[in-house]
Parts: sequence; C-alpha cells; structure tokens
Amino acid sequence: MAHDVCTDPVILNQWYAIAAIPEITVERVYHTHLLGIALSFALDGEQAPSVWRSDDRYHRGDDVATVAGVEWLPTRSAHGYLWTSVGDPPPEVFAIPEAGEPDRRTLNAATIGIAVSAPRALENFLDMAHFPYVHAHLLGEEPHTEVPDYDIEIRDGEIWAVNCRFYQPQAAAASTEGVMAEYLYRVPHPYCAMLYKSSPGDLERFDVIGIFV
Repeated sequence: MAHDVCTDPVILNQWYAIAAIPEITVERVYHTHLLGIALSFALDGEQAPSVWRSDDRYHRGDDVATVAGVEWLPTRSAHGYLWTSVGDPPPEVFAIPEAGEPDRRTLNAATIGIAVSAPRALENFLDMAHFPYVHAHLLGEEPHTEVPDYDIEIRDGEIWAVNCRFYQPQAAAASTEGVMAEYLYRVPHPYCAMLYKSSPGDLERFDVIGIFV
C-alpha cells in the first residue's frame, strides 16, 4: 500500500502519539506508518522506548536485538503514550496539567484506526452540532439542535473555544437528568485536541478527554 510522504514542516516538526504504552508488549517490535513514513518501535526490559525508520532503506525485522544501522527517531513517554517525530520537534510534548493530579483516573479509552484524514478527525471532535444525530439521547437529542454562540481565544499560541454549552439528556454515566453541559476545547497541536467538560460528579473540576491523531 502506497503512502504519501508529508513535506509540510509545520506538520513534520511535531510530536505524535504512535501507541498507548499499556498496549505495548515489552521487547516486541511493532510496525506502523507516520505521515507516510514506515516506522518500527519497541520497549526494552526497562520500559525505555526505541523508534526507528523501517522503510525499504532500513531494518524491518521483528527482533529489536538485531536492529543496526537505522535512523533512530526521538522519543518521549507522555500522558500514557509513546510519542515520536520524523522532523525537528519542540523539546517536550505539550503539557496536560490535569494528568498529574493524583486523584484523577487516567486511561486510554480506545486505540482505533479509521479511514479518514487527521484534520477531518479533529474537525469532528471539535464539532458540537453532531451530538443530537450521532449521540442521540446521550450527548444530544432533537429538537435541541442549536449550538449556542461561544468564544475563541488564543492562549500561549494555542486555540481555545470557551463558553461552549450544549443540552445533553445524559451528559455522563452518573447523570440522572438533562443538563446544559459546559465545554472548553483546546487545540495545542495540529492533530491533537483536548475537551474539558463539566462533570456531575465534581462541580469544581472538568473531566478531560484528549484525541491524539
């Protein structure tokens, strides 16, 4: 299967989550593609990650002990994921302060492959208008289909949508009645976004959901 290789430096010079760390078996080699480039990755016995190019010019075996003469790529372990880059990324992956709060439950909800472009996936994640039709009777329902006006802010170079509200008949598993749920959306990366949502279980804090494409 042919893969178009990205040439946009803004996109190339980013960190990308390529796997949820709990889903990686130690010392097993995995293969994937990132921006049209074939990659392999593994965790050693000390949980240290390695990522390398594994296209026709490089090793694509299944034994990490035999890997040699490859182009090693930078790695970071952050937010429960293995991140890498095929360009010149910033020193660290964008921060999610809430992930460090000890009383929060943090988990990888799902790792899913879908036949769609990364910008379209992000567009869907940021679109409240689909709630009544795609998530009927949970995150929305007819005739409550209007998206109230909200505001856009730039904070430290990131896009934020604030003062977002939408009627939801069951905003969370613990909900017992419909509410106008409050949302914040944060876009810290061209292919990553964060959703902050009011929680019926803790009125002082938002639940936090991220999508890393």
